Amino acid sequence: MLIDTLSIADVGAISDVFSHAFSPEEAPLMDKLTRDLMEIQSTPETLCLGLRVDDRLIAVMGLSPIEFVSEAAISGYILAPLAVHAEFQGRGYARQLIEGGIQQLKHQGVDIVCVYGDPDFYGRFEFDVSLGARFSPPYALEFPWGWHARKISDIEVPLESLRFQCVSALSDPIYW
Repeated sequence: MLIDTLSIADVGAISDVFSHAFSPEEAPLMDKLTRDLMEIQSTPETLCLGLRVDDRLIAVMGLSPIEFVSEAAISGYILAPLAVHAEFQGRGYARQLIEGGIQQLKHQGVDIVCVYGDPDFYGRFEFDVSLGARFSPPYALEFPWGWHARKISDIEVPLESLRFQCVSALSDPIYW
């Protein structure tokens, strides 16, 4: 197993993962989001990570920085998208990719990671809906119960809701 940074050379394999992980309606959206994230030059860096087994890409994850509108001294990222090829689901690969990405962010000094998705799934990875409520995404959420956050540093998170902006690839209401 190898976690590495994805590049444009991986687009075919990325499309294959999404087409076998999402519905026919969602797969092209997630594929486009990942391609857009790979093209972004941001500071801090936007990451598109892949997990390979026997040189085959089987899982994809994006991690992009967020910028707080307030003056809070806190740094954060959004985890999106995340997919594991259907043939490999249920084997712990999502956990390995998520934890590997979070370790990279910890080494960079990042404080929190936010995610928008199924509470049952992301709850297994220490993402918390009540903590997520302290971070206000740039768009109204179709499913507010799906917004979570996870602290990855010892920072004290302010109690008031912190508004943020995300990278251009996620600055489209279709993803929210």
